[in-house]
Amino acid sequence: MTILNSIYFTYNGIDCRDMGVINVTFTGMVSEPFLSTVNINESFTRNNSMPYFHNIKRQPLVIDLTLAFRDDFDSEILRKVRKWLGQKRMKELYFHNQPYKKYNAICQGLSTLMHVGNMGYISISFLTDSPYAHSDYIETRVYEITAVPTLIFARNSLAVHPETGSVMGIDEPIFISLGGT
Repeated sequence: MTILNSIYFTYNGIDCRDMGVINVTFTGMVSEPFLSTVNINESFTRNNSMPYFHNIKRQPLVIDLTLAFRDDFDSEILRKVRKWLGQKRMKELYFHNQPYKKYNAICQGLSTLMHVGNMGYISISFLTDSPYAHSDYIETRVYEITAVPTLIFARNSLAVHPETGSVMGIDEPIFISLGGT
């Protein structure tokens, strides 16, 4: 699932439905960020046309949205939407089809209201504080490991990378198996 396939989103703790807008697309194909912009830091030495690679720097993501009003709007609704979206600090943004992927974002650039009478949509751009999404801290229950080596079965849809290692002073390996019984 991609983020722009989600009709609903939450920004600054307020659901877009409470503000009377939804995320829409007017064309068949949707364009959205896949990877953040990368700046390559490199230098050249004299008499050598091959650059010396130092590192890369990723730019924060930019998320462009088109927000359509579900019903006719008036000056009061426009004022509420302006206040909601026109924050002075980064606020949490997430899309309801992927609520575990969260961004800290703020509106940037020119936001335009396209309308005919009291019906229309807003084109807006969010700048995030990172090239990556984040998620909330998830704490699970504590398991007491009495026998080593121990086999742990993880049942979830998120990626878990199996690793072995020492846990709380146990020198024997811990094995993680995905989708086990």
